Amino acid sequence: MVAIWKVRNRAYFEGRTPTLQYCFNLIRKEIHNAATLSTAHTHNSLQELEITRIWGLSMRPTAAPRVQQGIWLPPASGQVKINTDGAAKGNPGQAGYGSSFRVHDGNFLLIRGKVLGEATSYWAESMGILESVEIAIEQGWLNVWVESDAAAAVSAYTSNSMPWQMKYRWQNCMKRLHFFYLSHIWREGNTVADAIAKKASNLEKDQLIVCNEKPPWIHKWEVPYQTFTRFA
Repeated sequence: MVAIWKVRNRAYFEGRTPTLQYCFNLIRKEIHNAATLSTAHTHNSLQELEITRIWGLSMRPTAAPRVQQGIWLPPASGQVKINTDGAAKGNPGQAGYGSSFRVHDGNFLLIRGKVLGEATSYWAESMGILESVEIAIEQGWLNVWVESDAAAAVSAYTSNSMPWQMKYRWQNCMKRLHFFYLSHIWREGNTVADAIAKKASNLEKDQLIVCNEKPPWIHKWEVPYQTFTRFA
């Protein structure tokens, strides 16, 4: 567009007849300038390599991915571990959260999913932490470990900077719990909560997912002490 604008000005103000070759050279110059200033990386696809070859551009390849390993740890005996996650189809969009409640041998006590209506993914993730703890208290599970792959939500709760609408309810929860711990895990180690959250975001208003064991539509779940890998 810059090149076309320059060709137009050259013809209008200087009376020079525009040529296709002149316009092409200007476009090539602008593309080379943009490529020089860009900090982006190529993914080395055949299409990208062919385009950059035609235009004579040198691109920066992406760094080699790092393979990282993690592990899903079960809770201590007498403790309930809650893995939770939120999902939104759009940001904001139709949202929901999902949570799994498990004991020291890895067995499921409860599966819970809830649709939240129009919300952001951050709101869904934050609400998932709050309401999961409230559910645990209602069940009499007062020794609780909560784990989420939502780094921003985990950071907000650990620093007491969660959304103001949740603060009063959260303070009430902390008064009633005997023990509480909140941690972050990678998404690859939070597969059950992620699957429930996505399913919950597709529910109709006021619908819930409630199971007292692992539901049959969960085909992959975290195995205690088994490592998982991710590429970063």
